[in-house]
Amino acid sequence: MKANELRIGNRLQSGKYEIIVGPAFFTAFDNYDFENGKVGVLKPEIQPIPLSKEWLLRFGFKEYKNKFYIHCGNSEMSIGVNTSHDELGDAPECVVAILPGLGAPPILLVKMYVHELQNLYFALTGLELTINPTKEENQ
Repeated sequence: MKANELRIGNRLQSGKYEIIVGPAFFTAFDNYDFENGKVGVLKPEIQPIPLSKEWLLRFGFKEYKNKFYIHCGNSEMSIGVNTSHDELGDAPECVVAILPGLGAPPILLVKMYVHELQNLYFALTGLELTINPTKEENQ
């Protein structure tokens, strides 16, 4: 994972701890040098968080027949996640698709991590994908 893949507010993990990327976070990169165009690589103890059913529920996705959906703003477009898909391997366990509207085929079908889903949602809506407070209270 490289620094240019992350935005402030992205979620990562270090061991058993969850990290939320803030302005000071980028000191966690080796060989990080914006001025000379070098984008560092994360230190090995910091890892992306695999997308899971629990994370989708925390973000406010709605479940329907082992699939999860969230609408992207006021349009018909939504992000769908299939948690039982086996074609793309084991980790992460979720496969994400952009669903442009009724009857249209998915635009994207790819495995993602939590920070990548956050970035995709922001790119589609201009809004942050935030934790649903009612789901956080139950954990």
